[in-house]
Amino acid sequence: MKRGPTKKLEGRYIITEVAPDGKPIAPEAAVKKYVRQCGCLVRDNIPNSFRLWKANNPSEQRDAVPEREKEWLWNELKKNFTVPVESEESAKRRTLSKMAEQLQTFKKNLTKNYIKQGKTLEFTGELAK
Repeated sequence: MKRGPTKKLEGRYIITEVAPDGKPIAPEAAVKKYVRQCGCLVRDNIPNSFRLWKANNPSEQRDAVPEREKEWLWNELKKNFTVPVESEESAKRRTLSKMAEQLQTFKKNLTKNYIKQGKTLEFTGELAK
């Protein structure tokens, strides 16, 4: 049986330990929810029409996810998760990097599962068969 998509979380979770590179590492159950919630926020709130997560030069600016959107994603994530104050900046950098990766993976899967197979995604809340 295939699992369904992750839904927006309810409740509050506390990340007690963050690695020096900003990766949340404890408690394990909260970390799993944290990573899944990152993907959920990106999939549900960032249009896949953005080609890039970050613009490398001014000409790419309109193809990239705006900084205000990234800040909004971080603030939405913080509504359900608390990270240690001393690790917040590194956690934010790592989290936004993870979100960029998740957005690209989501877009690749849409292309592989729908565009390349000639299927149309139905926006009824369930994936097309």
